[in-house]
Amino acid sequence: MSFWSLSDGSTPETTNTMDMGGGDFKVIPDNTSVTAIIEDAKWDEYEGDRFIKLTWQIIAGEYKGQKIFHKVKVEDTDPKKRDRQIKMLIAIDANAGGKLAQLGREPTDAALVMHLSNKPMAIVLMIWDMNGKTGNWVSKVGPVSGKAAPAQTPAQTAPAPKTKAPSEDDFDDDIPF
Repeated sequence: MSFWSLSDGSTPETTNTMDMGGGDFKVIPDNTSVTAIIEDAKWDEYEGDRFIKLTWQIIAGEYKGQKIFHKVKVEDTDPKKRDRQIKMLIAIDANAGGKLAQLGREPTDAALVMHLSNKPMAIVLMIWDMNGKTGNWVSKVGPVSGKAAPAQTPAQTAPAPKTKAPSEDDFDDDIPF
């Protein structure tokens, strides 16, 4: 069977349009709390503004499977807005285990993915409305259980084990195979 063959053995018609569907997600009501994980985390830029782009996926309940795109604008030029965004990132990191803040430096894309992904959290969603379009934004983040262990600074953590835990710097793109 050819790569281009369909499961019934036929070859699809050549066309330049395709609709995968899935665009029917409804906006989630204001103040809705959902359980979600970060599926992707990376630095991004739009019109000169640099920010951390998180993709949340709701993992339980009525809205399971829906994605929420979250811009954490930790480089906002307004100091008050920047402080709120840094606090949001710290709360997300604390709920994911607190490893990102322990790096003590600006996180790389690899560090964001490694330390924030696939950790269930409770998030509260609000509705945004701009130029006739609506969607959801993350207004709060917290532990799923309702109680999180307090975040620890590196000085409060236990002594380092004799074996070094992997960091994002340990990954080498030159893997020979």
